[in-house]
Amino acid sequence: ATAWEVVGDHWEWFRRVAQSRLERETSPVVPVIERCVAEARAAGAAGADLERRLAELLDFVRRFDRGVEIAVQGEPRSIERMFEVLDQLDGRTVDRLWALADELEPGELAKALATMAKLPPSAVHRLIAIADSAPMRRLLGIG
Repeated sequence: ATAWEVVGDHWEWFRRVAQSRLERETSPVVPVIERCVAEARAAGAAGADLERRLAELLDFVRRFDRGVEIAVQGEPRSIERMFEVLDQLDGRTVDRLWALADELEPGELAKALATMAKLPPSAVHRLIAIADSAPMRRLLGIG
């Protein structure tokens, strides 16, 4: 029998469900796919296409696993705030963010986020104010 615990905080429930699914459904798949990649590699030329496809799948599962891991390590209030932020973005802004993700190198985006993470909140507030000022918008050519 399964025992269920009542969780009054919706965001804590979200975090627990995501963590549980990660542990139960995604994480156990990684070693299996790794073994399949190794077996396809051992098959040589006969398994080259299968090895490539499995390696791509392994890369996807690892990235997916990492994304969920990042989402569930946040505190419930922080997760709620992040969803609140996403809810406030209009469609045009979301489209622009996806376009930036396509245009910029992943390392460049990661560096930008890592740099922001090092700043105290007061510096982020000032940075946003500066970036959104009319002179800076003109300087950057974003009218």
